[in-house]
Amino acid sequence: MNTVASVQPDWKWATWDGSRQLDQKLTFHEKLEWLEQTETAALFARVVRCSQDLENSLTRTAKSNRKTRRRRNFSGG
Repeated sequence: MNTVASVQPDWKWATWDGSRQLDQKLTFHEKLEWLEQTETAALFARVVRCSQDLENSLTRTAKSNRKTRRRRNFSGG
């Protein structure tokens, strides 16, 4: 039985033929493991992206609030 670690990554996997060759090398269980790892990586990337978007949004809001406060100080002062 092949293990996922014994199969070396290759750029050819992105092609139809390369994908078929990879499928022939892996067992059903190994394919499921690979899919689970891929899903975990995709979910992690989504969380990171969402947290960065939230952080950027908060930063923009904070900068906007500082500008508004400065304007109020100049006009009210």
